[in-house]
Amino acid sequence: MLIGSFSLINASITFVVIAIGGAFIGLFITLVKYLFVKWVRSFGMENVTFHILIEILSPFVIYFTAELLHVSGILAVVVAGIAQSFEGKRLNPETANLNIASKSIWSVVSFTLNGLIFLLLGTQLPGITAVIWNSSSVNNFLAIDYIVIITAVLILIRFIWTFLIINEKVYSKENMGKFKASLIISMSGVRGTITLATAMSIPLLLLNGEAFPERNLVIFIASGVILLTLLIANFLLPLMIKEEHPKNNTEDETSARIEILDNVIKQLRHQLTTNNEISTNIVIRSYQRRRMALQNTKEHGLAPNISKEEKELRMLAINLESENIDRLIRENKIDSTVANHYIDALKKLSHRYADKKSKTHRIMEVFDMIFHFFNHRKTHNQEARLKLNTQILTVRESNYEYILDNFKKLEEAKYKDLIDKIISEYESSLELLKSGKPNTVSSSNIYRNVNELSQIAFQIERENIQAMFENGRISRESWSEMLKNISLLEIQISEYTV
Repeated sequence: MLIGSFSLINASITFVVIAIGGAFIGLFITLVKYLFVKWVRSFGMENVTFHILIEILSPFVIYFTAELLHVSGILAVVVAGIAQSFEGKRLNPETANLNIASKSIWSVVSFTLNGLIFLLLGTQLPGITAVIWNSSSVNNFLAIDYIVIITAVLILIRFIWTFLIINEKVYSKENMGKFKASLIISMSGVRGTITLATAMSIPLLLLNGEAFPERNLVIFIASGVILLTLLIANFLLPLMIKEEHPKNNTEDETSARIEILDNVIKQLRHQLTTNNEISTNIVIRSYQRRRMALQNTKEHGLAPNISKEEKELRMLAINLESENIDRLIRENKIDSTVANHYIDALKKLSHRYADKKSKTHRIMEVFDMIFHFFNHRKTHNQEARLKLNTQILTVRESNYEYILDNFKKLEEAKYKDLIDKIISEYESSLELLKSGKPNTVSSSNIYRNVNELSQIAFQIERENIQAMFENGRISRESWSEMLKNISLLEIQISEYTV
């Protein structure tokens, strides 16, 4: 369109060169970045902000480099992203901490960029629609026909592709035929950001200065395809998926949960060394306690997810901690810095036990987690850090003793099992605290190592949960609940450790 002529052979060769060239540039720059990061880490530089900055800038550097070399910038970034994903699977404390910040930041960046694309569409689409609707050169009904035909062709291509490669486990697991499973997957292929970005990247003018022909029509059709695929996925697709209530598989899911914890324990033992023996055993014991609780659940046929009653009891424990902190402040046993740090931790912990969260609260929670991640590591010199850590450990010990005193006075007979469970957890934690108290520096190092090893364990657990979900061993509800529980445990560990 720009040069006024077309050759199928030249276009095909150019397309292959652009595609392969883009993939090569993506792999090459990713390799250079990997070697650079490895070189930086050889000097002991594990600054999370620095590594996050490299992650965010890399796609832009790759894209613009590829475009300058006249190859596909989009393919370069996609291939680089696939290559980068393998690096993220390494298990060590540095990448575990980096992955926590990375996932949070990229979720915000992705949400923002997607939102900006559709905001841009909203500002331009009314004008484009008016031009198309009032144009004498374009038949309105023909334009709508194009939208329907293109959408149908997209679904058909996706159906053929899916039908040819779909695994029998996918449709046999869902008790449906291969045809229906392929059709459902095909109809769930919603068009969106990439389609719109591609259409809107068409230049406004040709090389001779004239307006690009039918640019508004292309954007109008692309927007119509996006809208139609969204409507199909949200209204037609649910009608095809019969809502079935599966048989009681609580026992099977509990077995899967126990297997996940066993896998985590096994991998932690593989990382056991003389230097991290104490910290590793602490983390392993925490997983063994969780496994024991699940084993009891399996034997007694109880639901594995946290109940409303348990949430209320754990909220009671949090409130008791707040009461004890107020008492310690009144008695001048702790300063305001320690109190504020601990109270902020309790607030975040209480949010995790909330049954319902607004969208605004969820977004703020993400920003708060990012802020905490970076702010948490700013502080103080080694002496101030050690002093703060020592005071926090003292507060925790006092709080746990206060909780135990109050819980042992509870006389709720119907909640006795839950109360005993929580008492047992706090007694174990209190015993752990007291065992590390004689050597403050040693205790501080142990808890720092526990934090790092726990992040590795959580990453292993998440991977196992995802694998169990993909294999149909656990339901979507259990998958979601288990991931939330891991986030809860992360808050409990990271908020109390300097």
